[in-house]
Amino acid sequence: MYVPIMKVGQQRGARQNEADTSMIHEFLRMNPLSFTGSSTSEDPENFVDELKKVFKVMHVVDAK
Repeated sequence: MYVPIMKVGQQRGARQNEADTSMIHEFLRMNPLSFTGSSTSEDPENFVDELKKVFKVMHVVDAK
């Protein structure tokens, strides 16, 4: 009886991994800005605002 529960848990974990991977690929396809902090012309607030826009399109919820 313990084995089937493990299999269900493993399947659920595999599906979650696939969903996570899919979301990462979707994020990268949106070609997000990169922030290195090494240039004085980089605006950290602009970087965060642009990422928030990408997350909104992806329907990612802010978990403060």
